[in-house]
Amino acid sequence: MTTHIMLSLSCVTALMTLPPPHGASRSRSGYSDWPGFTAWQIAKVKGLFKKHGVDVELVWFPVYTDSLTALNTGQARLQPADLERRDGAARRGHSSSRPCVILDNSFGNDALIAKPGDRRRRRISKGKTIATELGTCDHFLMLKALDAAGLTEKDVKYTNLTVPDAAAAFIAGKVDAAVIWQPWVSQIQREGTGKVIYSSADIPGLIPDIAICQASVVEKRPTPRSRSSSRCGSTSSTS
Repeated sequence: MTTHIMLSLSCVTALMTLPPPHGASRSRSGYSDWPGFTAWQIAKVKGLFKKHGVDVELVWFPVYTDSLTALNTGQARLQPADLERRDGAARRGHSSSRPCVILDNSFGNDALIAKPGDRRRRRISKGKTIATELGTCDHFLMLKALDAAGLTEKDVKYTNLTVPDAAAAFIAGKVDAAVIWQPWVSQIQREGTGKVIYSSADIPGLIPDIAICQASVVEKRPTPRSRSSSRCGSTSSTS
C-alpha cells in the first residue's frame, strides 16, 4: 500500500512540474474526498511539491463534480478524477480536459451498501430505492451491480444524490441502498446499519483514478507531459 501511494505521489509531482500558463504564478489543482485523491494532500503535508520545485495551490471541493467543473472552466489546471466521469463528459462534448496518467484502481473502495438483511442475497432487489450521484464512478458501479442481478436502472427507484448525501440518506433510512465510497462505507459497516453487497472488488480494474489536465496544457506542452509520464514509469519499475 505504501509503495502504491508513493507511486501516485511521484506521478502527481511529476505532472505538476509542467510550467504554469503564461501570467500565472502557480499551478492550481482541485480535489475532493474520494480516497484515491488523498495522495495529493499527503504530498502537500509531506512537502513533496516543494521538494520537486512545484508551486501548487490545492483547492478543496466538498462536492466532487464541482472540482471537475472548475477544471473545465479554467479555474483549475490539473486534478485527479475517475475515468467514468471524465469519459462521460467527453462523450457529451463538455470536456476540455485530457487524461495524463492512471494513478490507481479502486478495489473495494466503492460499494453498494444495503440493509443487513439484503446481504444474504448478494444482490439488490427489484423496486428498491438506490441513491448515488449521476455520471460518477459509483453510478457506473450501480449499473454493474444491477446488471449482475439481471436488472436495469428502470427496475429500481434511482435517486440522484451526491455521494455524501446518498450516504446520509441511507443512514437516515430514506433509501434502501446507496452506492458510495470511503469513508462512508466503513462508517456504515461499523455502525451495523448496512452491509456491502457489491463493490469495485467485483469489477477489478474498471474504476481507475486518473490525473487529468486542461486540454490546452497537454496540447501546448506535449514534450514535458511525456517526460512526466516517463518519470512515473521509472518509479513504477523500481518500486
